[in-house]
Amino acid sequence: MDENATVTLLILGEPGCGKTTFLSKSLDALKGWRNDVTRYFQRGAGERIPVMMLGLKRDLRVENDEIIYPQEAYRIAQELHCDRYAECSAVTGELIKEAFEDIAKVAALTTTEKGAQAQGGCTIM
Repeated sequence: MDENATVTLLILGEPGCGKTTFLSKSLDALKGWRNDVTRYFQRGAGERIPVMMLGLKRDLRVENDEIIYPQEAYRIAQELHCDRYAECSAVTGELIKEAFEDIAKVAALTTTEKGAQAQGGCTIM
């Protein structure tokens, strides 16, 4: 990647939450979101926008009745044609380092119509 290349992270979450939750309580809402990402952020017809879905608040899985298991989130990430799925917990620090490494890897996937690395990138989490 060029030294001057830019990578844009779009972090979506519920209003007023400091972007610590992902979109909405319903994972089905993500299906419409995926099409919007391509429509609004793809700069050229041949540009491929890498997308990573990141499950947050992993530490709450044991405490919450509305548990979303990793298998379910991973299945949805596959349906949405995400390049990667990961999860982490900011509270416990669990998998934080790995999540940032994954974000960097996915950001490097941006390509042009001819398959070359794009000058800039857009990684949507």
